[in-house]
Amino acid sequence: MGTADARGAELPEQLTRREAEIAQLAAQGMRDKDIADELVLSVRTVESHLATAYRKLGIASRRELVEALGNQPHTGSVP
Repeated sequence: MGTADARGAELPEQLTRREAEIAQLAAQGMRDKDIADELVLSVRTVESHLATAYRKLGIASRRELVEALGNQPHTGSVP
């Protein structure tokens, strides 16, 4: 069982709060640059957190991230 984020969504326990926050935004269809701008981070930091989240979740793509987190992207297809 995971923990809930600020929006009440269930998150995998193995992710840190920041990894989960970035993973949720990515799973919703946001680009790395947009996530970085919203959270006032560098794009490289976002990429690093996503890479760690992918490794912890045993996945390799945003499409798998959407499935792992049980989200539906808000915009078009997931890259």
